[in-house]
Amino acid sequence: MYDALKITVVVAILVIAASCGKTDTVPKPDAQLALNYPAASYLAMDNELPYVFEVNESAFAKANKDQSSSITYPALEAKVYITYRAVDTNLRQ
Repeated sequence: MYDALKITVVVAILVIAASCGKTDTVPKPDAQLALNYPAASYLAMDNELPYVFEVNESAFAKANKDQSSSITYPALEAKVYITYRAVDTNLRQ
C-alpha cells in the first residue's frame, strides 16, 4: 500500500518538475481599430426649416413638414433624427 503511494508521489513530482520547462512568453499585442473611412466632404442642407447645417455627401437628408428632419447614412446603417422646437423664454416648460 505504502509502496504504491510512494510511486504515485514520485511520479507526480516528476511530472510537475518536467512541466516547469523554460518557455518564452510572448505578450499580447495592443488592440487597434482599423476603421478606414473616406475623406469627409460636406454640403449645406438646403431646406425651408428654421435651422441650417451641413450633411456629409454620403448621407441622405430628408426634411419633414413638422420642422424635423432625418439624416440616413447607408454605409454605416445609421439614421439621425433631428427635431426643432422654438424656445421663447419658456425654457423650463
